[in-house]
Amino acid sequence: MKFYDTHCHLCCEPLLSKAKEIISECKKQNVIVNNVGVDVETSKKCVEQANEFDDCYAIVGVHPSDVTNCDKQIKEIEKLCLSKKVVAIGETGLDYHYRPFDKQKQIQSFINHINLSKKTNLPLVVHTRDAAEDTFKILKEYSKNQKVLIHCFSGDKKELENYLSVGCFISISGIITFKKSDNLREILKIIPIDKLLIETDSPYLAPVPYRGKECVPYYVKETFKEIQKILNIEETELCDTIFNNSKKFFSNNI
Repeated sequence: MKFYDTHCHLCCEPLLSKAKEIISECKKQNVIVNNVGVDVETSKKCVEQANEFDDCYAIVGVHPSDVTNCDKQIKEIEKLCLSKKVVAIGETGLDYHYRPFDKQKQIQSFINHINLSKKTNLPLVVHTRDAAEDTFKILKEYSKNQKVLIHCFSGDKKELENYLSVGCFISISGIITFKKSDNLREILKIIPIDKLLIETDSPYLAPVPYRGKECVPYYVKETFKEIQKILNIEETELCDTIFNNSKKFFSNNI
């Protein structure tokens, strides 16, 4: 079986210094990775790594918590989209968790990324934390007829319904394996199977049985195992479905 970790951060420490070894292990374990930038510099690193390694793709953008000069940053991100290994714009979105934050700057950066996604015809990868209402409003207004992925979804049923109503794909991380994630395990059952993707968000959110340790992309298999157990779909069938969903969303010829 082949797996696709649709969201990890090999461009940042503690994974950056051992990225070559990690990607080599991913290849052995049949795991393809999307390497995701959080600002201009890490996005550049993502492109460099994607160009260096097979089965490694880049997603370029500015995380909402890293927004500074919105217009300058998006111009730099646009330059990176010339690489054929760039498969999406992100992670962008809204994060109202850590204070202080500049809400207006985050919103403007989010809209800039949506517009760049349209301009480049690349899908959009969205981060949202404690900002579900505003995230949905912006997507509903600005991202019509775009491919949008809600990365690391852990919201409630209403949030899921809102995102699905505007055509979003949904990515599930290792959070699904956590003891206190009963609500997410129930919500998983109502995600349309053709909208489901998986990820690690490495080096964060290591799934059980690695919880509390540094996460790496091939741990995505543990997330898959939990999803397969919950959905009770034959293993190979589910793996193929999720993998094909990922290829379809990112439009890469693997």
